[in-house]
Amino acid sequence: MKRSIVHSFLIFSILLGGILTGHAQEKKALALFEAEEYHEVLDFYTRNYREGLSSKDVRLMCESMLKVGLFQDALDLAQRTFLDKREDPDIILALCQALIYNGEFNTAYYMLEEYSDLDFDPDALYDIGRRAAILKDWEGRQASYDVTKLDGFNTELNEFSLYVIEGRRIFCSSQQKEGSTKEEYDRSKKEYTSLFEAAGDQMDHQPFNNGKFKGRFNVGPFEYTTDGFYFTFSAELSPGMNQLQIRKTDKDDPDAYNAEHVVFFKGDYNAAHPTFSPDGQRIIFSSDLPGGYGGMDLYYCVRTNMGWSAPINLGDVVNTAGNEVFPRLIDGQLYFSSNGHPGYGGLDIYVVTDDMHHEDIRNLYRPINTPFDDFGYFKLDESSGYFSSNRPGGEGGDDIYRYERIKVIPDPKLISGILEIEGIPQQKVKMVLLNKEGQIIEQAFTDLNGVFYFNRDPDGGNYQIRMDKLEEEEVQNANLFLTDSNGRKSKKLVADENGNFNFELLAVDDYFIDYLKVEDNTLFSFTMKAIVFREEPGDMKEGVDVFMLTDKGIISKQERTNDEGYFSFHNVIPQETYHFNVADEDKPLKMAILDEQGAIVKILEKDETGRFFYERPYEEGNFISLYNEDMELITIEKDAAIQLPDIFYDYNSWELNDQSKQALNKLVEILKNNQELEIELSSHTDSRGIARYNTDLSNKRAKAALTYIVGNGVDPKRIVAVGRGEESLLNYCKDGVSCSEDEHALNRRTEFKIRSY
Repeated sequence: MKRSIVHSFLIFSILLGGILTGHAQEKKALALFEAEEYHEVLDFYTRNYREGLSSKDVRLMCESMLKVGLFQDALDLAQRTFLDKREDPDIILALCQALIYNGEFNTAYYMLEEYSDLDFDPDALYDIGRRAAILKDWEGRQASYDVTKLDGFNTELNEFSLYVIEGRRIFCSSQQKEGSTKEEYDRSKKEYTSLFEAAGDQMDHQPFNNGKFKGRFNVGPFEYTTDGFYFTFSAELSPGMNQLQIRKTDKDDPDAYNAEHVVFFKGDYNAAHPTFSPDGQRIIFSSDLPGGYGGMDLYYCVRTNMGWSAPINLGDVVNTAGNEVFPRLIDGQLYFSSNGHPGYGGLDIYVVTDDMHHEDIRNLYRPINTPFDDFGYFKLDESSGYFSSNRPGGEGGDDIYRYERIKVIPDPKLISGILEIEGIPQQKVKMVLLNKEGQIIEQAFTDLNGVFYFNRDPDGGNYQIRMDKLEEEEVQNANLFLTDSNGRKSKKLVADENGNFNFELLAVDDYFIDYLKVEDNTLFSFTMKAIVFREEPGDMKEGVDVFMLTDKGIISKQERTNDEGYFSFHNVIPQETYHFNVADEDKPLKMAILDEQGAIVKILEKDETGRFFYERPYEEGNFISLYNEDMELITIEKDAAIQLPDIFYDYNSWELNDQSKQALNKLVEILKNNQELEIELSSHTDSRGIARYNTDLSNKRAKAALTYIVGNGVDPKRIVAVGRGEESLLNYCKDGVSCSEDEHALNRRTEFKIRSY
């Protein structure tokens, strides 16, 4: 399954070439494509692109690139051509197929929907449209696994189909290793596979059973059974004519040279990839016997007194017009790979119950499956196993990967849980925490693994969790688990007749008695302006809910946009990255951050969970980093006016009350945490009253604040106190303008600005 590399100059040459017509070259390229000579198709166009490319040429090129793994190149070519041919059915199908292979399922789906009135090839439209719709539906179904490649095993050649028995890792590889049986032929012409073994994932590996599976043959997947060691063998029937066979050798001392050919049928057809029922009385394998559904199908035979029965096709639950290969029976489940069932592309790994119920067949989803070839599955236990893939990022060719279920390790100060529906983690579902009176305490969104968090009340109590906006059938099929301190499912919750999950939470242990829930109230907060839109800013016609989330998915702020999509989050704490969820719509929405004047600063992208994220830009020279009152390092704008909240005075007075002193204590801590910091402290009034009087009053209030700060141990040389009266109003409430009390109160404030640092 190793793919050769197409030189990048091919792609650049094609992109630079004109899009003309060449019927003869199209016919020749189509013949190569139908013969599955995809590299030859690309080589042919490299030599002949100057004749020009028709739309069908471009589509053949894109499909050939996808077949050999050049996904981004196919997308570049299709997008470039689409700019000139926006309503050409072949170009649209090529672009949609390339989008799917690059993970842009939604874009492909809506593009096909938008151009549904064009005259498409009906078969191609059905195949691509169905796949786009399925993958769009699967987008939130990423499995909760970490995937890592086995660096100790993989090489630039091919390693695949790892099998574990009694702790030994045995796998197929086309690498060479010292100490193996002497080669009897010229390996330089082809990379033949043999078997290797190791004691653990990171252990040095050696030829299997002292090299008795190295020689003039090609060994593929294998399996131990009750009566022997069965393996796939590539036999040479005649020069250039090979046949895949299943062979059997001694279980205790496997030796390829003494293996016997296990015959299930007559004829020069292929039989490969054996797997057995636990009692060894039934074998399932892959074959291209005539009368099947497509290329390689899965068959089974039953052991009788006369030997193995005739092969029986597993039927259309498993088999398709494509290839079904690499079966593995594990715990009553049949795992196999297929490129005929709807999937991400290439070979995907599927699972079905051994009794072949139609409704049970399931794709293993990402990150196990990708648009590349994923195969050779082996389940180690309930939370881990192995598979093979030629996805990017490996050592080369096919590589062996290990998957492990992600452990949820909650903070003891948090309630944590997992939401699943029919065993599948649910992403982007809003979870609502309520007290026993039914009052909402907190809301949060599940992440890509179905995990959610709530802040925990140290005193414990009785609570409910509600899943927001799920259908009744989904609620009935939902499983909700609380997790323990090791991230394991510790308690399954049961829904009541209203769809609420009830549970009791004990008080936090004495070990965590010092935990107190506090609100973020740093002085360095700011207002974040943003907009939500469909295609262009301002094209919304109704308001939608927007949520700001913590990194745990807990909703920290919620706002509703106006009818044009504009909104603001107030008192936002400075940090490097912010996360947002926008209420789901029939059509995906976009989101952008705005500056003070309403201009777009950044159109946001989405992370792997489907949430928008914003990384604050810090231009050198315009920002400084300092410690806030809680000794947290933050970055703020140099010239920002930072308001001191809760600074109040009695009418016609400049004496500080207790609430004002508590607010100034935060500024004292900031100055002590940043010994080089110098500030300007300013006091402001509203416009009511005589301007001179307001200036004088604000000066007295500013000096009162300065006196308090200096009295708490801060050098007076670091502070300049200024009374600005009504000269710097924040709104339109100047003299002669009628304003409410709240509007006037906005202007009565105390601020500080950074002078130097």
